[in-house]
Amino acid sequence: MINMPDGCLHVYMLNVGQADTTVIVTPNGTVIVIDAVKPDKLIQLLTDLGIDGAIEHLIITHPHDDHFSGCNRLVQTYQVEEATVPPIWHDFGMGPPTYRSLMARLADQGTNIVFLAGYSRWYPENALITPTGDADPQIDPDAPFLELLGPTNGLVSRLETAKVFETNHLSIMTRFTWKDFRMIFAGDAQMENWSCFDDEDSWRTNARF
Repeated sequence: MINMPDGCLHVYMLNVGQADTTVIVTPNGTVIVIDAVKPDKLIQLLTDLGIDGAIEHLIITHPHDDHFSGCNRLVQTYQVEEATVPPIWHDFGMGPPTYRSLMARLADQGTNIVFLAGYSRWYPENALITPTGDADPQIDPDAPFLELLGPTNGLVSRLETAKVFETNHLSIMTRFTWKDFRMIFAGDAQMENWSCFDDEDSWRTNARF
């Protein structure tokens, strides 16, 4: 969380060479990190932003070194409240020893780890509106939220049968929405990943599978 949020949405895409690191700071100061390399540069940014020691959500798109190599240092420096990662039940999802060490470090820290296959939605702030009387609770339409899209079991099975499945196919695709603003962070998603979610309805239903 940022100590003094300014009510604006900030998206920082760090220049880390041929790799990926994105930091999102919501209007209320929630910190979301998508992939992490070159931890010195990332930690300096978080320090400059005034982080209070906690990262609300860490998303690792897939276990390739150029997407997670800075995460071990990041987790040593900050408390990570929630982490979303590809399904570790698949051999490719296990990643190299440094990645498995990261999963163990997150678990030891008490992080809520979500191994994502399919669709999930995450609200970084309190978006639930509880009305008076007998009306049902509702979601604040202006609350920011993430839609997280991992590879479905059907997609993995199909690609394995075709003998074309590889680690990039595990990439988690993240769509951030706040009011009229939308932005997609796709890691190294392949055309097969994109084809699963090429219309608005399938982001929410994965109807093809």
